Amino acid sequence: MGKKIVMVYLVLENGEVLKIPRPNINGLGITDISQSIHFYRSSRDQHFISHSCREFSIEISPLVNDMIYWDSEWSDMLPFERLFSMPDVVAIDVSYSDADSEYIYLPWGKDEYRNEHQENRILEDGSLYISIKR
Repeated sequence: MGKKIVMVYLVLENGEVLKIPRPNINGLGITDISQSIHFYRSSRDQHFISHSCREFSIEISPLVNDMIYWDSEWSDMLPFERLFSMPDVVAIDVSYSDADSEYIYLPWGKDEYRNEHQENRILEDGSLYISIKR
């Protein structure tokens, strides 16, 4: 039996974060996750491990379209409205029941502020579907 996801955090380009509890995730797909190790002598000889993926998709319950799930100092828009006005999901942070987590960078294009690979749509039941792929 694998790890159980407890929460997925959508991390936006400006640092805003949308917290999505597991019961409010209707679907999740992360494919071709790769790991990179970086070492810089100037960083006190520490190494850094980063993850990235080729494709990401998530279907989020309309219950998450509420300010209690939104960590933002810059926007008073509801989360779904914010994601449509500026499609800029840069990474996700997946938290597991064993307190472990994985920070995964998502595909990003050449634009500094908008993720040109990100597609958003509202489904019939009001859920938000986000797809990001190269």
